[in-house]
Amino acid sequence: MRGQFAKKQGKVERIDVKKTKVYITGIEGAKKEGAKTMYPVHPSNLLIEEVKQDKRRFPEQKKG
Repeated sequence: MRGQFAKKQGKVERIDVKKTKVYITGIEGAKKEGAKTMYPVHPSNLLIEEVKQDKRRFPEQKKG
């Protein structure tokens, strides 16, 4: 990651397509009253290290 949360890692929790933001576990901001909220990050500041592939989204390709 780049920017304010450099060297942080986490799992993608939610993607906001309309605002082009990604919400990641472990990256939180604090409100005035002390409550923690998920902090939105722009996808261009992220690096995908591992993709979870399940059979529903990524069907196995036939070899041959």
